[in-house]
Amino acid sequence: MRVFVDMDDICVDLLSEWLKVLNSYPNVVPKTEEEIVSWNIELAYPTLTRNQIYQPLCQKDFWERVQPIKDAYKYLKLIKEKGHEVYVATASYPDSYAVKTHNCLFKHFDFIGPKDVICINDKSLLDGDILFDDYHENLRNFKGVKVLRNKPYNANCDEECFHIRVNKWKEFYQIVRELDFLMGGKNE
Repeated sequence: MRVFVDMDDICVDLLSEWLKVLNSYPNVVPKTEEEIVSWNIELAYPTLTRNQIYQPLCQKDFWERVQPIKDAYKYLKLIKEKGHEVYVATASYPDSYAVKTHNCLFKHFDFIGPKDVICINDKSLLDGDILFDDYHENLRNFKGVKVLRNKPYNANCDEECFHIRVNKWKEFYQIVRELDFLMGGKNE
């Protein structure tokens, strides 16, 4: 089976580290993850410029602080060890792609290499069996099974964008196992 997973807030906890930086700016009303109810983070920080909001994503030291999502390493490695093709499909700005993959993803996921990462903004172009993402619009036109990770910013999304919602990596892993079984796989 071909499995695609997003990087930010699926494999690594981008949002919590990003909020630490944004909340540190002067004249900002600090926000929690629960208060980020729109994919467009700019709406939560109207006093900041686009540059102030997105500049941290291009900095090496920022990505060195970003940590893996709980159980992401364990279950992603299990999926790969079961013989599935695993790709991290990330929609990244060109100037942040190298710094985030080299200083975060490859550091925390030693079984993922450059050939396992796809930088892509239109994830409907991916040809695979399953896609795990936190942004519902990335799932909308994907042809395989669409799994959405629950987040406050996707709570009210169009239900046609996804097939299944999950909260944890363990739930996603169970879906991969069940799909593999239904497709006649030999993995248990």
